[in-house]
Amino acid sequence: MVFIAGPTASGKTVFGIGLYKYIAGDAKLENDTIYIGSNDFPPAIDELYYYMLEHGYPIATKPDELRVYGFKVDPSILGGEQTFIEFADYAGEHLEKLPKVMKKYDEVVNEISKSIGSSKEEEEILHRIKVRKLTFNDIKKLSGIIPKAEKSLLDSIIYAYLISQLNIQTKLILLIDGEKILRYFKGEDTRIVYDLIIYKRLIIGDKNVCLVTTKADLLDEIFEEETGKTRVENKKKFIKWIDKKLKVESPYRELRKDVSKIFATSVRPIKYGREHGVNIWGFEDIKKWIESVSLLGDRLL
Repeated sequence: MVFIAGPTASGKTVFGIGLYKYIAGDAKLENDTIYIGSNDFPPAIDELYYYMLEHGYPIATKPDELRVYGFKVDPSILGGEQTFIEFADYAGEHLEKLPKVMKKYDEVVNEISKSIGSSKEEEEILHRIKVRKLTFNDIKKLSGIIPKAEKSLLDSIIYAYLISQLNIQTKLILLIDGEKILRYFKGEDTRIVYDLIIYKRLIIGDKNVCLVTTKADLLDEIFEEETGKTRVENKKKFIKWIDKKLKVESPYRELRKDVSKIFATSVRPIKYGREHGVNIWGFEDIKKWIESVSLLGDRLL
């Protein structure tokens, strides 16, 4: 399976839409959406793409919501075995607090157990929560059991899900916000460094980690000013440029030791007169990376 993670506003949903559309092309892949914290009907991934065509970027996830998106990719499209790709939207504070919560996981289990019933199915879900193996299907069942969760309960479900993914998966895609990188390069703030520190703390054990810079188009101007090159025609140079500039920070150098691949992507709604479109860039290499791992018969992320 493939799991995508990132701080708030890093572009998790948009990245997931871009990856889905690049892999699916004109086809429609089997996909599912889980929504806890609201009674609103959650849009499917392909519906979000068509929303972007007409309205631009989708509405950000609220602090009291959890959205989990997933889609299946058959071997005929990606190669290797059938692959399930999933990504979650949640408030950024959860990622920031996750390293501390991981040390007090019993509190998460206790909070969720208060709302779990005594049925065999619910007891099995609680067991998987305890052993940090909460799955996509478990979250889907919980959304039916607890459709409108209080904040403390919702927080615990989000923590249990994220910690389970970090425990279950051997490979991770971690998103780096291109907008934060731009502000860092301009000397406006250093919040990107804090994200890198958090990521380093989340990598426990033997993990195969992939870093992806999102919103790459925001870096076009400064990249061209410094190199005289364009991102679209110089993808490898663009990625090396980001890598080199971030290496001045020790948290990045430490994180870099655990990283096997670095990519950059852009998903941008555009208009051609009266026509609407979505420009998707940088996903070819990510698809190849997923496909190469899949062909090895290894578990993905």
